[in-house]
Amino acid sequence: MRETLETYYFIIVFISFLYIFFKVGINKLSFIIVLIFWGGLFAFIGTTFFNLYKIFVVAYCLFLFGDKVFKRFNSHEKYINAFFAFFTISFWISYFYNGGGITTILSQYAFKFGLAFLIYHGFKDVVYNTGKKEYLKYLLLQILYVQVVLSVIKILLFGFAFEQHVGSMAFGGAGVAVVMPILGLIFYWLIHKGKLTLRDWLIVSSFLLIGLASGKRAPVILFPLFALLLVGYGRGKLLFNLSNIVIILPLALFLFYLGARVTPSLNPDNKVGGRFDFEHIINYSIEYNFGTSDQTIIFSENYKTESRGGGLVLLFNPQRLGLSGIKEFLFGKGLYEVAVKEKGKLILGDEYDIEHQGGIGTPARLLFTLGYVGLVSMFLFSVVVINTIYNRRLKLVVFLFYFWEFFFYGNQVIFNHASIIVVCFIIFNSNSVGKAQLNGKITLYTQ
Repeated sequence: MRETLETYYFIIVFISFLYIFFKVGINKLSFIIVLIFWGGLFAFIGTTFFNLYKIFVVAYCLFLFGDKVFKRFNSHEKYINAFFAFFTISFWISYFYNGGGITTILSQYAFKFGLAFLIYHGFKDVVYNTGKKEYLKYLLLQILYVQVVLSVIKILLFGFAFEQHVGSMAFGGAGVAVVMPILGLIFYWLIHKGKLTLRDWLIVSSFLLIGLASGKRAPVILFPLFALLLVGYGRGKLLFNLSNIVIILPLALFLFYLGARVTPSLNPDNKVGGRFDFEHIINYSIEYNFGTSDQTIIFSENYKTESRGGGLVLLFNPQRLGLSGIKEFLFGKGLYEVAVKEKGKLILGDEYDIEHQGGIGTPARLLFTLGYVGLVSMFLFSVVVINTIYNRRLKLVVFLFYFWEFFFYGNQVIFNHASIIVVCFIIFNSNSVGKAQLNGKITLYTQ
């Protein structure tokens, strides 16, 4: 029955693929962006087809954006290029030491990591190209609307707890469902220069459905929180703009309340429509991230690391990851076994003889596969990308979200291809607008 529903669902996804081209037109830019946002459709068709899709996407991005890598638009780019080069060197040294199928490793490097680098350079001229900026704004907005509609259809077909598919963006993995609602919120706030009407808030609140449709818990808490941060960030000596917070607080609380009730794991009844219990949400969140809700155990010497939060401890105890010797400390055990899933996806430590229970989180996973050099260079590359945002207010908000997602989730903000497109637009659109226009007071209209 589920396979039949999946087929129906992806027929609708295919129709939406055709619709978006009808809506925005087909050109070199829209073609690659839509291909990336409809990656889940190509993954659903089959492994061989998806592999061909990945090769084409990388080759097409290289054709479109490759020459822009060496065209410098700002002083930050030399650091972006330097840290990605540093990561590239460490990646191939890791391969040299650990081996594996070269085709698989090339795919990991080019599609998983290199594409984010190319996309950044491909979008940087938005700062100076008003026509391109306006077209991208319209295109991404239409894509987000389609993701919301697909999320509603997914809920109707599968319910709220089915993780595997995220709109048209993913098949078999739901990490992007955590980041896209918050990035959509920031994107929408940005293109309206921080002045959202009541209708705008209803529209932007619908982005939360992308996370709810995949049963994701984090957006339930983070979406209202970042809505408050965006509109409540103060100017000058003020830490918070209280008048703005008072305006948006009721909506933020309602979204938090509604999200907790429709997400089974966040309510004590473990069902859609369950009771709202704030204490249960707090305890569940701590237990989900650290394996226990007893905070005294987490900070004790006897704590045996569990889950993603506890996995951060492994960064300071590489021996517990099974790493030994300077070579493995610096360059890890390689990506090949993880990429081909010979021992699993390296989500749970047990399959790799790691002294850790449950999910290990992105930093520990990167340390295991690529070592400290790969982990640090990738992290610094991401930090420098976000640091290119001129507006301090917006930069702080994006940094807070990135740090949370990197350390407690799955490194999706920069290295998921759909999300990096939105991040790049946020960066370059903000830089083209200028600081003054983004520091105004929020205005809430009711028409």
